[in-house]
Amino acid sequence: MEKPKEENQESHHGEHHEHSASTRSGRTIDSSFFEGQFWFVAKNVIGWLMLISTPAVGLLPGPGGIAVFIIGFALVSFPGKRRITSRVMRGKPVEISPKPFLALTTALSVMTCVGIIWFSEWKRQWILNRLGLGEGDSATLVIFIIGVCILGIGVTWLAMRLSLIGVNLFIRGLPIARRFARPWLRRRGINFLPARRLRVGEDIQHQNTNEILSVSPGNQRRAVNAANFFVRWGKRTVGIAITVAIFWFILTPVVQHWHDTKAQLMAMRWWHVALSLAMFATGLLLFRAMAWRSILWGFGHKLPIAPALRIWLTSELARYVPGMIWQVLSRVRLCKPYGIRGSVVSTSQVLELAVFLLANLIIAVACLCWLGFKTFTGPVQNWLIVAMCLTPFLALLLHPTIFYGITDFILTRLSKPTISSRLGKRQTFLLLLWYTLGLLLQSFAIWLLLSGPLELQFTKWWVVAGSYCLAWCAGFLAVWAPGGIGVREIVFMGALTVAMPPALRDVLGPDAASAAAVTGAIALLVRFWTMAAELLLTPLVYWLDWRGALGKHERVDTTT
Repeated sequence: MEKPKEENQESHHGEHHEHSASTRSGRTIDSSFFEGQFWFVAKNVIGWLMLISTPAVGLLPGPGGIAVFIIGFALVSFPGKRRITSRVMRGKPVEISPKPFLALTTALSVMTCVGIIWFSEWKRQWILNRLGLGEGDSATLVIFIIGVCILGIGVTWLAMRLSLIGVNLFIRGLPIARRFARPWLRRRGINFLPARRLRVGEDIQHQNTNEILSVSPGNQRRAVNAANFFVRWGKRTVGIAITVAIFWFILTPVVQHWHDTKAQLMAMRWWHVALSLAMFATGLLLFRAMAWRSILWGFGHKLPIAPALRIWLTSELARYVPGMIWQVLSRVRLCKPYGIRGSVVSTSQVLELAVFLLANLIIAVACLCWLGFKTFTGPVQNWLIVAMCLTPFLALLLHPTIFYGITDFILTRLSKPTISSRLGKRQTFLLLLWYTLGLLLQSFAIWLLLSGPLELQFTKWWVVAGSYCLAWCAGFLAVWAPGGIGVREIVFMGALTVAMPPALRDVLGPDAASAAAVTGAIALLVRFWTMAAELLLTPLVYWLDWRGALGKHERVDTTT
């Protein structure tokens, strides 16, 4: 008596496992898609578009038009579709009574005459030349047009009559085709005209009251996998194409004006590069990685320093892989050996990025708006508008009551335990202040790097800070570009042009093309410079983590 219950439990466990696996794989579509309202609307839109486009593909009964018409007819939903399809597939001819046929033929004949008259007026001179008539032969032209209209009416009536005969001849051959088509489709998981009544035990269930096709679960899964594949790789392809286009836009003036660009880059001092690189790397570890560790500490998880640095830096490098999910998944997986739940890690990462984004927005708006909103043009001005609008909204969203209310709702819907230990308002504000100090340090490092090539005075470091923070926000919000590649450079390049001294612009050229080349090269240099800081830190933090684990192991052996 207990066996069916166990089987049901195993079946439920299998379904839950399949759903979990689908969720982990990042699918955006599942099998329930074919039963939801979105698919109902989508298939009707696609079906009607195919029906409307039938004349463009091939007029019925043309070969292409028939295929498009049948597929579109199978997708759309309207009352009586199954009854009409069943009647046609049984070979019953189309019967139109004389009055409707006469009304339809008359309407088409009138439309034909209107079209002939409109064409005659539009191409009047061309028709007169073809007929060898002059402007005074209007009566002859009118008689000719009337004759063409009479001929058009006759052709329209004959075409309607012959088309009805042709359609009925085609329908009479459908029963023969149905005997071969239905078994062939059934072997491939498509049931054409499925039964409307299904017997389950002693009960009879009514289904498919209006649909003419039913697709097997296997075909649905294959369609889901294909859709997910094209959606996933389509997004990546578009993102890579946009990034390549942006880099092409940046690199073109650099290549064309390489002489001026090389001269400015040679003004860079090597000790400025080394010192700025060390300052930027220190900001990453001290103000970014340690801040995330403090968030985990506030959530009740005391992660050691060396593993925290290693996990944070590794997940940050994963952002250059196409797909934003890798940065989250890598950090969740690396934190798992330390007993930290994935929901806690994900929430800490969301809070970290949100507070860091707010710090960038505040610095960008505070620094760049001081120069005047109309000073900037193009994408820089657009992103500055986005920053000004997003700053108060994000500040409100980060209020602990709102932020944790949203996270609790999401975790509850995902059947995950909520986070009990949380950061309060004071801790969140101190975290924002800490990120702001770190950004100011990193901005000073960037000013030190660019002070030679762009001849920037020390009083211009705040312009560099605002430009870098605005560019970081643009790259972060541009979800199609991995790591903000391309978008961050073009915004940073536009903002740096404003900070460039007028004397340097005069030297580079009045057409501003050389200035664009220099700033583009500088923007790319900053990108590679930040990546170099991360790559140089990677072996260091891994060595620190390894030494810490080795020292702990040796101490344990000594004690035993």
